[in-house]
Amino acid sequence: MDLLQVTNNNLTQEKDRFQERNTNLTKERDQLTTTWSDGKQHCMDLGGHLVIIDSEEEQVFMAGIQKRGWIGLTDVEGTWKWLDGKLLETGYWNEGEPNNFKGNVHCVEILHSATSLKNWNDNIYLSGLRSGAALEQSFE
Repeated sequence: MDLLQVTNNNLTQEKDRFQERNTNLTKERDQLTTTWSDGKQHCMDLGGHLVIIDSEEEQVFMAGIQKRGWIGLTDVEGTWKWLDGKLLETGYWNEGEPNNFKGNVHCVEILHSATSLKNWNDNIYLSGLRSGAALEQSFE
């Protein structure tokens, strides 16, 4: 074999390794992505539920976690309700939120924000988040 053929073979093998790594990383990323419904179910499987933020102290705590994730608040026929059925009394909406983007936004995620307690965003039910969900343990 000449040098050109050896170089071509080496580059082909390297390309194949990169493609396999890309495929593996894509699979890992997809496993970390969760919809609101998936997050809700995962929390239930662990014996809890998506977090219900009903005080400023809880919001301060959640904002300090510095992770993006679903919380237990949904838009039910135009009314924001927690998973326990209580109406939203105090919201910590990010500027411009909730905006019901494209008329199809019914779930809430908490954004990581080092500077503001107002870090809620309404998002699409099936939108995948890479951080998952905020679990609140049930002690009943």
